[in-house]
Amino acid sequence: MRPEAPFYVGTTRPSSVGWTRIALTLVAGVVAVVLVAGQLPMPVAVAAGAVFALLALWTWMGQWTRFIVDGHGVTVSLGGFLPRAPWPLADFRTVQLREVPSSSVGVTVGGFGWRRGRAMAATPEQVRPVGKLKVYTLGEVQARYRLLVTRSGTQVEIISREGEHYLLSPVDVEATAAAIEQAIRARR
Repeated sequence: MRPEAPFYVGTTRPSSVGWTRIALTLVAGVVAVVLVAGQLPMPVAVAAGAVFALLALWTWMGQWTRFIVDGHGVTVSLGGFLPRAPWPLADFRTVQLREVPSSSVGVTVGGFGWRRGRAMAATPEQVRPVGKLKVYTLGEVQARYRLLVTRSGTQVEIISREGEHYLLSPVDVEATAAAIEQAIRARR
């Protein structure tokens, strides 16, 4: 049985680190435009400014997202309007809350925003169960993840049956985890 209505609609927002990355991209673009405008024709300067503006927009879209938890899984829309392929519910084994300290975000998950990559596996003391689902830790030091990490602190970690796992830092961690747990239980 697959429920048709969404269980939950949530968001992620950039942290101070994310806003800093966006601002630095824009500042670098202004500097590049000023430097290029003095040396090359104006259309080249405008093109350089457009490239940096698009980079800043993409950085913002990878951190300011809207997602839907439903009977299909988790569907993330970058910038709130560009939907990506769903994280398939059939692949979800469990959902758990995971603590990622601010001192180790870069080492643990790499960069911020929407991406795929390798992340450090959680240790038993870093995870807590959601509802009646079991907590799983991986037997590896690193594992493949689809990441939507915008800040440190409590994250929602979805352990898959095989392949890539998922790590998400929503605005409302508890509600998101409960909705994913509801979706997993409804699928069983």
